Amino acid sequence: RRTVLHVLRSAAWSCCDAGAGLAELSAALLRHVAEQCTAPVLSLTPAAAAAEQAVRAEWFDLCAACASSAQASRLLGPSAGLVVDACISVATSRPPGVPAAGGSDESISPEAIFGLKQALLLLQAAVPPAPLGQMLHLALQEPCSPVVGGRVILLPLPCSRSGALLCALLVCLSTWAPSWLLGDAASALWSMRNGHGTGVFARWLDEALAPDGLPRASLSAD
Repeated sequence: RRTVLHVLRSAAWSCCDAGAGLAELSAALLRHVAEQCTAPVLSLTPAAAAAEQAVRAEWFDLCAACASSAQASRLLGPSAGLVVDACISVATSRPPGVPAAGGSDESISPEAIFGLKQALLLLQAAVPPAPLGQMLHLALQEPCSPVVGGRVILLPLPCSRSGALLCALLVCLSTWAPSWLLGDAASALWSMRNGHGTGVFARWLDEALAPDGLPRASLSAD
């Protein structure tokens, strides 16, 4: 799958000036990969889970590379919602052996959450006015499915993808994620606030924190 992603990266750029048929085929291939990358990381061994994280990291890296290109972003347009869902999926994929309440920073290797780190870098780069950022802006405001990446979302329905994403990120950062990931998370959230608009981001954050017990069980909605 990693080899396929490298091929698709080349195809996304090379077909921009080609005929519509090739562009449509590339978009369809990208959507198929996007669907696969929303699947849950259910590997039981650390090595297998790290391999799955690496695949998702390649996908997010491809998307980030296309973020500022209008032509390449058009190929990813049909997959914009799935890109957001993939970000939600990695944020809810706790590495095997890591307790829900979190362990020491040394107990989580960079490879174990490589997909999550690259998702944060993508969210930082793909914001308006970047072409892909505009597409993700629309996708983030769409209703979220009750199950993303094989896991039931934490927010009551109906909710938006943006609320589900921010909730998933805040929960993992408040529980099991290592402290050395906070810098990437802060940069991503600050970029989203500035790119998507402070008022819009505030509404998304209100939705993510509306229920009691989120992002930690001891916190109320107030």
